[in-house]
Amino acid sequence: MFTLDAMYTAMLNMSSMDTSTPFTVDWHSSSTIAIILTVGSVAACAGVGGGAIFIPLLQFVAGFGLKDSTALSQALITAGSLVTVALNLFKPSPLAPGTCVP
Repeated sequence: MFTLDAMYTAMLNMSSMDTSTPFTVDWHSSSTIAIILTVGSVAACAGVGGGAIFIPLLQFVAGFGLKDSTALSQALITAGSLVTVALNLFKPSPLAPGTCVP
């Protein structure tokens, strides 16, 4: 159950995070990004979200916790669906040539 206590605790935990360390590009992070982009592209082409692949990938390869990998997986799925909608929005309909979806 989500309560104000839980929200306050989450805010305290966020304020104590170490954000002074910049993101470093090494083989581990660049390979994770490459795999995520590949999986995201295949998932978008197949019409599935890809969360069943994103969550274990983010946990075991990137080293995120379960909550962080689940939240990031949802963000990746949402971003992928928004890009797919934006790319296909003004394509002609196969059922009525010459007309667009809107």
